[in-house]
Amino acid sequence: MLKKDLLPLLRRFKKAGVKAGPSIREIEVATADDATLLQMFLGRDGDRMRAPVLASGPTIFAGSDDTYYRSMLKR
Repeated sequence: MLKKDLLPLLRRFKKAGVKAGPSIREIEVATADDATLLQMFLGRDGDRMRAPVLASGPTIFAGSDDTYYRSMLKR
């Protein structure tokens, strides 16, 4: 997904999470500014959504973390 299409998609969710190194960062999408959301979900090239991304219910998550995935799917 390209950068221009990313914000409308992300704004559909209540929560957004990202795996950054060993830590996980979660935010409320409604209170996040566009720059924060783009920083969390754009890949290294700055123009495409990073991968992997999992969306379940009210939450979207970028990065790979099995424990977080399981907790997301239980919500």
